[in-house]
Amino acid sequence: MLPVTAAVLLAAPITAMAQTAPTLEPLSTDVVVYPELVTWHERDGRPCCFPEVVAEDGQVLLRVDIVFDIPWSEELQRVSANDRDITVALPGGETRTPIGSYQYEGQFRRSSVSFSASRPNNWTEQDRDGFFNAVFLIPQGTASVDLTVGELYSTTIEVPQTFQKPPGAADGAEFQVLATRLLDSVTSAERVNNIQVSNEINPPDGQSILEIEIAIRGQERNDFDTPDRYYWHTYDFGVVYDDVHNAGLIGERFSDRILNWQFNSTEVGGQPTVRTIYFAVPSDVGTMHLYFGDQRVAELTPN
Repeated sequence: MLPVTAAVLLAAPITAMAQTAPTLEPLSTDVVVYPELVTWHERDGRPCCFPEVVAEDGQVLLRVDIVFDIPWSEELQRVSANDRDITVALPGGETRTPIGSYQYEGQFRRSSVSFSASRPNNWTEQDRDGFFNAVFLIPQGTASVDLTVGELYSTTIEVPQTFQKPPGAADGAEFQVLATRLLDSVTSAERVNNIQVSNEINPPDGQSILEIEIAIRGQERNDFDTPDRYYWHTYDFGVVYDDVHNAGLIGERFSDRILNWQFNSTEVGGQPTVRTIYFAVPSDVGTMHLYFGDQRVAELTPN
């Protein structure tokens, strides 16, 4: 066991390094109210076009977006607030925590909400703001609430009395189908212990493989932390035929491989990103529709 004097000496630098959380200043604040929200990707394997409507009688959904200016320094490397300390206080004194947030614009998820931002490595040359997003369920007709984000920020928010239309996930991009083909088989290759192994996917009788080549052009960012990118997953896409049937997702091509899914992005305002996705459909399929989330983005006719 260390002597008391030595223990005090070891503890001293830790005490010296302790820092008080700064009070953050907002660069911008956006507050909107929705009567209801649609969430369509709570389960990655759920078929297309089975959205869930989030709503509660007598309640509205208050969305708060704040961009914080953070005074980075040698001592300040990170700011954070945990989910229990992010609240709105109603006029009667009741406090409520968020019911969810937008992981990406147009993609609401039910979850607890925390806030954190870390200092960039080149912080003396490049600034980094903190982006806060949360959705609260509050009584309809509430005039104002007191928002608290841990020890970092507190303010009174006037609640809009006019509803806004919630954003759609496809609103920030343009989707252009370049080619649509029905195939009898698809080949791919994997490397196992540096040995290339070829594969062939063959559908059963009466089925074909639908190959879609699609260009995604970013028009608006959908990630709060990255102002120049639009992001998506392969499974955000769905194909519906005969207006009611879901095509099964086979995967997305990556070089010689066909992966179950990929996480992709494209530069906002830049050149479109082209991807090739495969679905399982009947061989005699007619006109189909391509969806991104719960929004129809293109009509498909096999070449």
